[in-house]
Amino acid sequence: MSQAATILAHLLAGESITPLRALELTGSIAMHSRASELRSWGFVIDCEVRHEGRRKYGVYTVAGLPKSSLTQINPRRDNENACE
Repeated sequence: MSQAATILAHLLAGESITPLRALELTGSIAMHSRASELRSWGFVIDCEVRHEGRRKYGVYTVAGLPKSSLTQINPRRDNENACE
């Protein structure tokens, strides 16, 4: 299973994911790139920026499914956020 598919399965199970958790699950150090890949598949991926002291990180969730799981659609440009 690809890194993006593993992350997608985690998100579709109703869980959120942080870059650290993505690293633990997949070895991916670029969660923003995997989120972009999922968006290119048609999923609506939201990102909330959280702050802990001087540290800042994104918490990703799936907010919408593709209109058709049989066809790939272009990434949603209206879903850009501060986590990219």
